[in-house]
Amino acid sequence: MVYTLSELDKKILKGLKEDSRIPYTKLAKQLGIPDTTLHFHVKKMKERGIIKKFTVIIEDYEKNRTFMIKLKVGGHIIADASIKKARMLGKELSEQFNFIGILEDKVTIIGLIKVKNEEELNKIVKNLERDPDIIKIEYDELEILKGDEFLNLESL
Repeated sequence: MVYTLSELDKKILKGLKEDSRIPYTKLAKQLGIPDTTLHFHVKKMKERGIIKKFTVIIEDYEKNRTFMIKLKVGGHIIADASIKKARMLGKELSEQFNFIGILEDKVTIIGLIKVKNEEELNKIVKNLERDPDIIKIEYDELEILKGDEFLNLESL
């Protein structure tokens, strides 16, 4: 499961990463917080597996960004050709996307994908733009509040 780290959690981890043996009272003073608050945050991060053993192992919880991509397939003289192409394209994209579905109009594909940066997203979009059957591409960044394990987003 992926957890969102608060700004305070990040500051605590940075301090512990610099010196994992620093007394909590000293680190709390450096951060300008009560040592009880520091103890509480460290305890929670231990329970979640963010901090392991005596040393600090920090996973890059912000390495991936989630985007919803909406593709519209069309331009065919026969409507069924667009519907067939949308299904085919959806199946092809299911290898790359974490979640894929087709809307009720049967020619609009919605996909969720995790990427490391804008460059990776732009590469995917440029690749999709090459397909002459795709007449419209829209995308927006999402903040996943619930369901990341359902979408298998952390496996990338």
